[in-house]
Amino acid sequence: MKEMVKLGIGIIVELYSLLLFIYIIAGYFPNFRDSRFYDFLCRLFEPALEKLDFLRIGPISFAPMALILLLQLFIFLLNAVW
Repeated sequence: MKEMVKLGIGIIVELYSLLLFIYIIAGYFPNFRDSRFYDFLCRLFEPALEKLDFLRIGPISFAPMALILLLQLFIFLLNAVW
């Protein structure tokens, strides 16, 4: 049972990471920014990215990269502890 829960959490975190990557790449395409899917991604990721907005150097934000690293760290700790 514990393995199934760990696997489920891992899949959810990996899916969240994949959607975050799609959100980052889609931001470079102006036509995609007008879609409903991009609006969904904005509502999904903007709260987390706003909390990491202090990782900005000039116009460049490192918040998405930091969020991906934090998610990977979470998966690593989940596997190590559980």
